[in-house]
Amino acid sequence: MVFRIRLALLGALFVALAGAAIPARAQDLAVRLEPADGATLTDVVKVAAKVTGADDDGVEKVEFFVDGQARATDTSTPYELEWDTLKDPEGAHTVVAKATDAKGRTAEAKATYTLDNQLTKGAEFHADAALEAIKGNDIAAAQKAARRALQIDPGNLKAARALAGILRSQREYGKAIEILLAATMPPTETAARQELVALRMLTADAADTLEEFLAAASQAAMEQQRLNEARIAAAADTPEAKGDAYYLARNWNQAARSYQEAGSADEAPVATVNRLLLTYIRSRRLKEADGVLRTLKQTQRGDATTRALEGLYLLANHQVVKARETVQTGLEAGGYLATLVAIYAEMAMGHKPKASEMLAKINEADAGRPEVAMIRAYLVTDVFDLKAALLACNTLDPSSPETYVIRAYQMFLSKEPKPYEKGDALLEMARKMDPEDRMAKMASAVSFLVQKRHQEAEPFLAKVRELEPGAPDAMVAQALLFSYQDKTSLITDLLNKAMKIDDMRWNDVYVPTAADLLTRIYRYRFQPIITPSAL
Repeated sequence: MVFRIRLALLGALFVALAGAAIPARAQDLAVRLEPADGATLTDVVKVAAKVTGADDDGVEKVEFFVDGQARATDTSTPYELEWDTLKDPEGAHTVVAKATDAKGRTAEAKATYTLDNQLTKGAEFHADAALEAIKGNDIAAAQKAARRALQIDPGNLKAARALAGILRSQREYGKAIEILLAATMPPTETAARQELVALRMLTADAADTLEEFLAAASQAAMEQQRLNEARIAAAADTPEAKGDAYYLARNWNQAARSYQEAGSADEAPVATVNRLLLTYIRSRRLKEADGVLRTLKQTQRGDATTRALEGLYLLANHQVVKARETVQTGLEAGGYLATLVAIYAEMAMGHKPKASEMLAKINEADAGRPEVAMIRAYLVTDVFDLKAALLACNTLDPSSPETYVIRAYQMFLSKEPKPYEKGDALLEMARKMDPEDRMAKMASAVSFLVQKRHQEAEPFLAKVRELEPGAPDAMVAQALLFSYQDKTSLITDLLNKAMKIDDMRWNDVYVPTAADLLTRIYRYRFQPIITPSAL
């Protein structure tokens, strides 16, 4: 009986042992590379290491080597080497992937690949291919071709512009700038320099702080200066072409001298004389502008453009209503310049809806012109639309002080912390761009009046009064300053003079508050941006 019980127990034990799992032999660690050995690779490719046989603790790392040189270490799946094959010579290269698991076991795989980026075809071949791909909207192919061209010749301008444009669309502004700066640009190159200006301003627009914005905008302005020099160097040797280049560089005196090379106002082609007239108006040489207008009228050589410029001249003299009447015929005929002047006149009269209606009728093809971009900046009310409009203006010319003045007024009227400190920094930037700019001086004066910094306001206001003795807004601002200085006997005469010049906008019986004056001047004082191409 005892023997049977023991036998049964032994049988049960045997059955239990037979049913238990028997540990399998641990699987060996192994690595396999993809693409497979012998593949031909181009451009940027991912070489993946497929690891098998790791225990439950998994793979600790995979190291990648190219021709014996460490290139990358990956600690998470998928284990990959992102290989920019353009950085290595054409031909055969050996890649080794070494895997290490948590227990310290290692395994590796090796593959030989052939790199063939067709670099022997030359930089121009690939640059042209990039441009063709862009025309066909094949951005991936364009990027690949441009990178190949720049690998062969980092100075290839066509490829640099193509790749920079792609990077710009991807908001990689810094990389785009680096590529263009590395390219070889002749002294007469303007298109690439214009793109650099735009990229600098896009960098500024993306800045997190005002300080960063101003720093990037300053770089854009320096780039603009180089663009201006290139325009002058590229200009044809004619009075008009040279004058236009100097005009865009805001070198008014040299622009006027260049236009005058075509002859006197009663002999030179009327198109050139109109450009001279525009230069005089823009640079506030209004007596000389008046002389040119008189000559053209006396010799009956003026045309529709001359008539529109007469309206611009009247605006500069603060004769707003007369300016609007002067351009009415040209407006009805659909004249581009007459329409621009009419819009500015309507804005100065406080008729923003009317001005906006006129702007909407301007051909969409003209939307990218500096004249239209600036008017949009004056007219839009939505904060985001204004930001876009100002960016468009700065992208066309970051050295234009008017845009910084508008930004400053917007800052003054905002609920930002320290609005006047920030606004004054923007005005300082505007004055740096053009020390003689009257908009910036007037804005600085009224800012200091609001802040009760009267001594600092006085020299700015005095300069505006000197440059524009007939400006009614400056007269009212002077009256406000006199009220702070207890010169009350001079106030009434100034207010009456302002009212006589413009009784619609400046009909003050009493001196307005500084805050009210700031808002009114912002809505009244405009600097029309007209380029020679608008004539």
